[in-house]
Amino acid sequence: MITMSSHQPLGVARPPADRPAALTRAFREYTDELHWTVVVRPPAVELRLQATMRAVAVRAGVGCEVASLLWAAAPLGPVVAVPCGTLVLWAFLAADDPGDPYPVVPFGAKLLSRDRTLPLPPTRSRHGEVRWVSRPAADAPRLPRLSLLLAAIRATQRPRRW
Repeated sequence: MITMSSHQPLGVARPPADRPAALTRAFREYTDELHWTVVVRPPAVELRLQATMRAVAVRAGVGCEVASLLWAAAPLGPVVAVPCGTLVLWAFLAADDPGDPYPVVPFGAKLLSRDRTLPLPPTRSRHGEVRWVSRPAADAPRLPRLSLLLAAIRATQRPRRW
């Protein structure tokens, strides 16, 4: 086995010494600046989805297409890349549509319901590190509407043949 001078095998991530400090900083940023409900369960920081906030998860390839459509139309809003086994999911945060309690979710997308949690950076799982694709901005706290996000996902889908 090839090793580095610190006797750490290559390909094995070494946890940073300031991991608790990073979790504390992230918690403060999310609660104080963004006013999100966040739960810290070391080694994770998780966003608790409330009645006004939803998340829609799609594969990274679809997420890239959706993000480009949304960037062209309006501010994108926060997007988190979450590693899940061999693939990466992009979770788009959106404002809930109170007039549509049962939105139609496109094939391949997963709507995260209220009272679920979503990992946020600097969370590190066994599959990799959670990262921001599009960071939330404290000066622009408005999220895109859920209906707009679902329409953008539908627009990226290819017609299927019978």
